[in-house]
Amino acid sequence: MQMNNQIYGIIGGTGPEGQGIALRLSKMGLQVAIGSRDDSKAKSVAQKIAEIIPEAKLEYGSNSLICKNSDILILATPYSAQKSVLETNANQLADKILVNVVAPIEFKEGRFSAVSVLEGSAACQAQILLPKTKVVSAFQNISAKHLMEVNLEIRSDVIVCSNFEDAKIFVMELISKIPVLNPVDGGELENSVYVENFTALLLNINKRHKVLSSIKILGL
Repeated sequence: MQMNNQIYGIIGGTGPEGQGIALRLSKMGLQVAIGSRDDSKAKSVAQKIAEIIPEAKLEYGSNSLICKNSDILILATPYSAQKSVLETNANQLADKILVNVVAPIEFKEGRFSAVSVLEGSAACQAQILLPKTKVVSAFQNISAKHLMEVNLEIRSDVIVCSNFEDAKIFVMELISKIPVLNPVDGGELENSVYVENFTALLLNINKRHKVLSSIKILGL
């Protein structure tokens, strides 16, 4: 699969994480499609990205249209919306790669905490809902603000999990093109729960110390 010949659709592309990933992929010269429940919001984000990266190859539309027309999908919706959007578009996502960046997190009484997911993790839930799709878990620990600062080098590791080795390798190669992210093979999809839950700890660290923290795996 040739990286440059694909259309990268961002489901929930109007949120901070989705916009950040869209910016980074556009900076790489890849064709990006911004999806949203609201077409006007998708258009607004596409215009915003085009102002930052005039040469960007951009499309926009409803989440369903983006699922249909894109080759590689990135799911960047809130966890609360994940199940409905995937069930609605399951047929459109068959035989495609879906990169799940969702971290089930809630904020209560001044602190972040991980939300328990019956299926084990958001990524595992996505795979159960999409049995014909190659789900890959990645990006949960990367700050949306860092992603949106498109000229900033992000010195962080990105743990990537999947039950599909070919899809995992493709996503790891994609991540390696973003300066200076380092993809780390996290094994099978069931390991995504640890990555997703760790996001809550990073957010609490960020809140306490007023920083934007990231992770680095030493010893590899």
